[in-house]
Amino acid sequence: MQVVSGMCIVQQSLFKDAYVILQAETGAIGRNRLKRFLKWLDKTGRQWTQPDLDAYKDFLQHDHHLHTSTIYQHMQSLRAHYIAILSNPDNYSHIPETERPDFVNNILNVLGYNTISITYETLLRDDEKFGSENMKVLLPPNSYQYRDTQLIAFINWLDRTQRHWTNPDLLVYKEHLLATTEMSIDTINNAINAIRRRYHETVENTDVLDALPVQQRQEFLDSMRKRLGYFDQFPSRSNPVREMLEDDPYNQSYLTPHQIRQLLNKPDPTTFTGVRDRALIALCLATGIQQFEACGVLVEHLRQSYDGQLTLFIPASKTRKARYIPYEESEWVLDWVDEWLKRAELTESFVFRGTYGNRDVLRPHGIAPETASDILSRYPITMYGTDVPLLFGDLRATCARRWYDNNHSLSEIERRLGTGYRRATLKLIGVRVRKVFGR
Repeated sequence: MQVVSGMCIVQQSLFKDAYVILQAETGAIGRNRLKRFLKWLDKTGRQWTQPDLDAYKDFLQHDHHLHTSTIYQHMQSLRAHYIAILSNPDNYSHIPETERPDFVNNILNVLGYNTISITYETLLRDDEKFGSENMKVLLPPNSYQYRDTQLIAFINWLDRTQRHWTNPDLLVYKEHLLATTEMSIDTINNAINAIRRRYHETVENTDVLDALPVQQRQEFLDSMRKRLGYFDQFPSRSNPVREMLEDDPYNQSYLTPHQIRQLLNKPDPTTFTGVRDRALIALCLATGIQQFEACGVLVEHLRQSYDGQLTLFIPASKTRKARYIPYEESEWVLDWVDEWLKRAELTESFVFRGTYGNRDVLRPHGIAPETASDILSRYPITMYGTDVPLLFGDLRATCARRWYDNNHSLSEIERRLGTGYRRATLKLIGVRVRKVFGR
C-alpha cells in the first residue's frame, strides 16, 4: 500500500493500478471529479473495472448532496472518460490480446452501454482507415464514438444486413430492436427519431446526393419518409396493406398441405356419397365458398369466365354481391366434380344433393347448409393426437391463406370471399398488423 498526498491508494494493489490508468489525460473529465471518483473506489474497495455507477451516484447524492443535474454531468463525463481510456489499448496492455474484447466489453456493460452498439471492435476502429460507405455518409464528422451510439448501432445494422444507406428500412430496424434488445419502447422511439434527424441533415448535403446516380437519388428522395418509417406514409391500422402485416403465431385456422391431403383422402371414391363428398370438400377448399353457397351451386355456375379466367360463379345473396372466383391452380377439382355429376347423372340444376336414406337415389333439390356441415364433420382429421371434425370456416381460411401466400392483394381476397371487413379477413388468413405499427 502506498500513501500519496495523504491518500491511501488501494488501487495500486487491485487489478492494475487504476491511478495510473484512469489519470491519463483525456479531456473528458475534470481533475477534481476524477480524484473524487478514485477516492471512492479506494474507500469502497472496488476495482476500476467494476465501477458501479449507480452506487457512485447514491454516494454523490447522500454524502455530497449534489444536485441531480450535477450528478448527471458527473456520470456523463465519467463514462466519456472511460470510453477514451478503453479506446487506447496501451492503457491495458497488460491484458493478453485475445482476452481484450471480453475485458473491454465487460467494462462497457458495467458502465451501462448497449454492447450491440459500442464494443471493443468499434472503439478501436481507425476513422482514417475504417468506414463503410454507410458510416462515412451517416456518421457526423464531429461525432465521437462514445456519443451517437444509437446512430452507430443503426449503421452497424445496415452493414450487417447489407443495406445501403439509401434504403434504411427503419420499421424493420425497429422490429429488430424490439426482438433483440430489452430497450423500452420510448428508448427505441428516441433512437428512431435520432436516425431520422440525421437523415434529414444528410439530404441537406448536396454533395452526398450528387454522388448518387440520378435514378437512385430520385428513388431515395421520393420514398425517404416511408423508408424512415413515418406512419403517415401507411394506411391506418384498421385498413392495413400487406407490407404492414406479419403472421399471427396465436391464430392459424388454416390447414397445412399435409392436413389437406389427409382430408381429401378421407371420402371413399368407390361409393356414391363418397364421390359427392370429395367433390364438395375439394370445391370449397379451392374457392373458399361457405356451406350455404355450396348448397346453391348449379351446374351452369361451374365453368364461367371472368377476366379471361375459368371461374366459379356465385349468385348474389341477401348479404353479398354476385362474384366470380377463379380456380387458378386448383382447376383440377372440376375433374372430381365432373366425376360426381357423371355418377349422379346430373346435367343441370343443383350440383350437390342429398340421398334418400342409404340408397343411391338423389333428392330433387340441393342439400341444406346443415347437411353440408354434417357431411364435412364425417371426415375428421388427426390434429394433436386426436380426431378433430372440421368446419367450413376451416376450408375457407385455408383457401384465403393460399391466395394470400400467392401474393393476391387483400382487396382481391375480400372480393373473392365476398366480404369487406378487413379485420375479419386478417383473422381468417392468420395474420396481424406488425407490432411496429402499434406503438
